Amino acid sequence: AYGGLEHKKSSSLICSRKELPTENKPEIDSDYTRFLALCSHEYFHAWWIKTIKPASFHALNLGRENYTEQLWVFEGFTSYYDELSLLRTKLLSPEQYLTLFAQTVTRVQKSQGRHKQSLAESSFDAWTKFYQQDENAPNAIVSYYTKGALLAFVLDIEIRSRSHDAQSLDDVLKLIWVNYQDTGLEDDTVQKVVAHLTQSDFTKFFDDYLYG
Repeated sequence: AYGGLEHKKSSSLICSRKELPTENKPEIDSDYTRFLALCSHEYFHAWWIKTIKPASFHALNLGRENYTEQLWVFEGFTSYYDELSLLRTKLLSPEQYLTLFAQTVTRVQKSQGRHKQSLAESSFDAWTKFYQQDENAPNAIVSYYTKGALLAFVLDIEIRSRSHDAQSLDDVLKLIWVNYQDTGLEDDTVQKVVAHLTQSDFTKFFDDYLYG
């Protein structure tokens, strides 16, 4: 079993014993890296879903499903930053990071469901499809975690390219943090913040990668 669940002031983490460090295995190998990425992911959620969240999540009805198109933002962006944070803190070497990133690309490319379902649809249909997968799931759906992480990467690169490396996805998150803690995000808030930050039209970008 492997996974995590974020809470406001804590998180629940499930991993294999082999993924934990021991006296005889102090180095950061692939098993321990998997655990660190899980910790990083859930820690990031303290800001990105438990504080900044979809506007509709400010009045949750816990007695029923709560639908949103924004899981690509909150889980996808988190999945991008969890391993990137390990690289930035030098817990991963560039080579280790690129190996993990290549694995994410491979998982998305191997999923035939990416041709059937957009990221926005994947987010909205999470209750009925992602969490109720059957044997045909790889052919019918795409993960908003992995493909969302790739969208975050491509968006980061595109922002850096258009701004001549003066701005990045980090700056988008900073603006959102300053301005949207009380109100939450609407489905198009990220798109609007990116356009405002860069003074550039990203309509085609999101049409292609989010809705396409």
